[in-house]
Amino acid sequence: MSRVVTWLTLLACASCSAEAAEPMPDCVELSPACSPLYPPTFDEVFVRTLVPTCGQAEGACHSADKKRGGLAFSSDDPDGAHAALLEKGRLRPGDPACSELVVRTHRAGHPWSMPPKTPLSAQEACALRLWVEAGALR
Repeated sequence: MSRVVTWLTLLACASCSAEAAEPMPDCVELSPACSPLYPPTFDEVFVRTLVPTCGQAEGACHSADKKRGGLAFSSDDPDGAHAALLEKGRLRPGDPACSELVVRTHRAGHPWSMPPKTPLSAQEACALRLWVEAGALR
């Protein structure tokens, strides 16, 4: 029986890398001040960052077709996108340091970072952060 357990363990880990991937933190440390690229409102964040970067870019994970994580950032449904962010627990209004959307966009270079290929600029990330800090209102 122990051979079977050992064999199954080896099979399960065959695709594991030598180093375990760093888990996504629940919260991140944010610098006290930042300069947003644009006014930190949902409409601005949605139109200027979420749609072009996450919903329409080549290979976009959150297009109307892919909807990774149940999120689609399609320019024709801002209300649905905002509702999904809240319903799926991706935002903690008023608490950007512990909001998944902010955590994922503020730590580039990790397997769980978003966008995966080209991180947001500091100014884009700032606008997103300030919008969440102000309550993530629609």
